[in-house]
Amino acid sequence: MGNAAQGQTATDQEINERLTDAIRAYDGGDLETAWESWQWAARAGNTDAMTFLASMLERGEGLRPDTRRAAAWYRRAAERGDTIGQLNLGEMYLNGRGLKRDRVEAVFWLTLAGRGGNVWAAEKSVAAATGLNIAARKVITARVNKWTAEGGAIR
Repeated sequence: MGNAAQGQTATDQEINERLTDAIRAYDGGDLETAWESWQWAARAGNTDAMTFLASMLERGEGLRPDTRRAAAWYRRAAERGDTIGQLNLGEMYLNGRGLKRDRVEAVFWLTLAGRGGNVWAAEKSVAAATGLNIAARKVITARVNKWTAEGGAIR
């Protein structure tokens, strides 16, 4: 199972085994093992693992809260098209938690998550966009359209 740690590509089976290990450990209260397994899977490119790591960092589960690192993990997942990562990154921008408050950036990420099927994000996006000027809305629309045209993920 150590392929990803050695710089080689991990198989889907290896990633799924690590995710299963992480969930079992987390549910059993072994946050250190959960962290290590999710970190391994995240480094192998799994966005679910990235959002779990971010959540642990944001809430300080098993370690000291670190909203900046949480935002970085959410961003990694968001840039790969993960709607949970996009939603949470958007909320962090909206609330200035771990990142400089930026409504335009918040609405961008929330809109992407909403277009990806996350109803909560779609509703938050509409609320967050209220009061934005036309220029800001055009910037957001252009970025969302570019994202969509390029396949929905930053490679």
